[in-house]
Amino acid sequence: MSEDGIRQNTNKALLEKFVERGWLTVVRADDDFYMLPVRAIEELLDKGLCIVGVGYDPYKASKPINELKDYLFAEFGANDPKICDIVKPVRQSFANFNPLVIEMDYMLNGEGGRDDDPMLTFEENGLWSWCAENLYLAESMDGMANRKPIKKAPDCKIDPWIGLLEGLCMADVSDGKIYDIDPS
Repeated sequence: MSEDGIRQNTNKALLEKFVERGWLTVVRADDDFYMLPVRAIEELLDKGLCIVGVGYDPYKASKPINELKDYLFAEFGANDPKICDIVKPVRQSFANFNPLVIEMDYMLNGEGGRDDDPMLTFEENGLWSWCAENLYLAESMDGMANRKPIKKAPDCKIDPWIGLLEGLCMADVSDGKIYDIDPS
């Protein structure tokens, strides 16, 4: 989140606590913001992570995605067709997010049995629970009963949950393909 975004947010004190605890990253300028995905990918590659895919919402994403593709092409070769297979749009539509919402509900709540433990918990990081409180599941108006997470108010943040759903989408569409884009 940008410094200005935190300063202007009605939840400034809470967001500053998340920054102190290392749960939220602050970027200082617009250019830094657009380079954030590139730096995150660099760090992950340096740690030896194999990239399956990078998903993004295409709405207003051209600048950060172009920066990311420029980095990947420069690092791994402009003629590497794997790069185009790795960076893919993930639309945040009702139809696209509905199966992911169902999957996430199952991972958080199980099948609802008495002894059914959740597969995912986020107990140590308060950012996740705060962001969960900031969202509600909206239902599509087309009669299909598709659902997707929506912010309760413009100042609310739900980004970790959206990112997790996009990650699930990327895993679903990867079809088991693993691209090892190791520069060595």
